[in-house]
Amino acid sequence: MADEEKKRYKPVPFSKGFFDDWFSNPFALMGRSSRAMQEFFNEGFAMPSIDIKDTDSSFIVKADMPGMDKKDIKIKATKDELVIRADKSSESEERGKDYYMKERASSGYYRAIQLPGEIVPNSAKATYENGTLRIELKKVKELQGSDVKVE
Repeated sequence: MADEEKKRYKPVPFSKGFFDDWFSNPFALMGRSSRAMQEFFNEGFAMPSIDIKDTDSSFIVKADMPGMDKKDIKIKATKDELVIRADKSSESEERGKDYYMKERASSGYYRAIQLPGEIVPNSAKATYENGTLRIELKKVKELQGSDVKVE
């Protein structure tokens, strides 16, 4: 094959790696597809990296979301899920003698997190500092059982 022909044809990106991954770890592909699906449905939004710390009484979630303002962040907590969303947009306009320039930009983050246990949704407390969002969610207290006497 001539050099010019080689330049025209590009290899299929998943041809070899796809099957290598499938045979070595078929479940690895599931993670890739779920990330791709989330990115597809949340088009235009980045998925922030998160850490979840499990303490005796709460879950502490930290999410990296640089470039946002506190007012741009919306958080929703249910008994077993946390949804984080942030939208930011800006617009600038410049006029000169011989030109006109108008630019718009937008960015955002979205992440739905299945929590490892139940929480009290209205107990959530959030802070945002230096690009990191920190949310503390109080766990539901387990019901204490009691002995029952058979009569």
